[in-house]
Amino acid sequence: MIALMYGTYLGGIRAFMSPVSYLGYGVLVGWGVAAVLIRKKNNGGYLDFQEAVKTCFRIFVIGLALQTLFYWLLLNVFDPHFKQVLAQAYSVKTKEVYQSMGGMSEDQAQRAIDSDQGADQFSPGRILMGLAQIYIILFIVALLIAAVVRRKKGTVQAS
Repeated sequence: MIALMYGTYLGGIRAFMSPVSYLGYGVLVGWGVAAVLIRKKNNGGYLDFQEAVKTCFRIFVIGLALQTLFYWLLLNVFDPHFKQVLAQAYSVKTKEVYQSMGGMSEDQAQRAIDSDQGADQFSPGRILMGLAQIYIILFIVALLIAAVVRRKKGTVQAS
């Protein structure tokens, strides 16, 4: 995930903000599934729901924590200029989204963006708030993965 983020960073703002940057979540989900399957194999083919959720969600928590730390370091320590350029690009993209979603006029969208302009979009607080929101979504994903992979002792698994 960090390598993907670094690669998109090297590709510039367009690459960093492109849908390619979301592939890291797919990688993370793949690691979660792999961890649950390995744990199930090591338990003789059995894994209860609670253990499956714990295993999968731990992978999600660790992976996202590392990615978030790298993201913060990249923008605030390694390349603060990139942070400024990224903030401007996000403002433009946000304005486009506002206009396309609810029929906001250009003036209304600009006022909404201007009201948020003075705040640091990449402060530790905002980054952690985004991380918490992603954790909630990925917890639901972990529940789904556990529901599919679990197998209690004494049950027969269909082939």
